[in-house]
Amino acid sequence: MKEDSKVIDSNERIIKKISQENTELRKKLQQVVERVVENERIMNHFADIEALFLETITLQEFVNRLLAELQERFQVSTALVLTCEHQGLGEGFCPQIEHEQFKWVWSEDLTKRIYGSEDPVLINEPLSIDADYFLGSLAKPIRSMAVIPLRSHNRLLGGMALASEEAGRYHSGMDTNFLARLGRKISVGIDNVLMFERLRHQSATDPLTGLFNRSRLREALNNEMNRKMRYGTSFSCIMIDMDGFKTINDSLGHAAGDYLLIEFAKLLKSNVRTTDICARYGGDEFVVVLPHTGSEQALITANKLADLSARASLPWEEGTVLLNASFGVASTDCTDTEDPEEILKEADAQLYEAKKSTGLHVCPALKSGNNQNRSK
Repeated sequence: MKEDSKVIDSNERIIKKISQENTELRKKLQQVVERVVENERIMNHFADIEALFLETITLQEFVNRLLAELQERFQVSTALVLTCEHQGLGEGFCPQIEHEQFKWVWSEDLTKRIYGSEDPVLINEPLSIDADYFLGSLAKPIRSMAVIPLRSHNRLLGGMALASEEAGRYHSGMDTNFLARLGRKISVGIDNVLMFERLRHQSATDPLTGLFNRSRLREALNNEMNRKMRYGTSFSCIMIDMDGFKTINDSLGHAAGDYLLIEFAKLLKSNVRTTDICARYGGDEFVVVLPHTGSEQALITANKLADLSARASLPWEEGTVLLNASFGVASTDCTDTEDPEEILKEADAQLYEAKKSTGLHVCPALKSGNNQNRSK
């Protein structure tokens, strides 16, 4: 009987062990299934996000949709930074993007923030000042963060930040393959959309000065007139003609003339607001469109530009060339027209008066005593 009892006990132990092993195996299988399902869910998200890239051709739309999609699909706070230096996009080509979680940065600064890594950087508590760099006002409740370097053709495009209020959401021991794959897809999308932006920029830009061309100017005038008719907001137009430009071209050569045009364009761009539109109208003529600006403020701006140009002299060979110019100003608060071309014609007529007058570089004249400068 004792032998039988031992056999029964032994069988029970074996059965119990097998049962425990089966339970553990089922748990592991369940974990594998859950991981497969989660991976499939993530891959579906990636496919949807990749489709988003193919549908967008402007950087503004790309930023809006990318950040919204990542936040909704992965339940994280998001931020995107792009570097200011883009090969083949032209000096200073950084389209203005309106989004709280987007900014342009210098590649050298970004490289320091990601510690020169080409792989996703995972940061757990305590978070460094890097969280503020990427997330700004969103950084305070964040307890873990992943920063994905975005690269294309061995150059740094930017960085994508995914941040969570959960301390363990991102940690140094986790697998970063999915994050790296997401980064590659985002990089391809950025490359594509920047290509479209470059083509738009080139089609709307004067190749010598980098200012907008006449086609883009007319588009801007139409937009401002539509805004005026819809919301009642005034806008103004300044037409500018450089004084003595033909003489400089004839006496010093076209290289000196081109140099003068380039430097004058820089003077315009650096002394108006970022929302103002500077365009080369043709030859030595320029136009500045001032949104949300009435006649008085437009005259203040024109006089400021006239003073700056009159004081500017540029070294050329053994001498200097001057940047003197004449300015004609027209504003929608002084006319009932709904034709943007009429505003341009009025500015041209005022410019003609300024050109033929003696000692007056801006027409119409600014009222006495009103000489404050507008801020950019």
